[in-house]
Amino acid sequence: MDGIQIGASDVAVRDIVIQERETDLVVCTFGRGFYILDDYTPLRNFKKEILEKEGHIFPVKDAKMFVQSEGFR
Repeated sequence: MDGIQIGASDVAVRDIVIQERETDLVVCTFGRGFYILDDYTPLRNFKKEILEKEGHIFPVKDAKMFVQSEGFR
């Protein structure tokens, strides 16, 4: 396996944006799809030594939950 697998079909990627506040990586395709890598912090903190270990657990941020109110439609 080469690179990051995002479950997308083979289609041209037209835009990659880093959403800095939430540390998300957003990938937009020419086929009008988009994919979000939620919290790319583990990629920034990745070190070669991690590959040499049998396993590694990265720190996890607290999750946020969105609840839509009745006023939105």
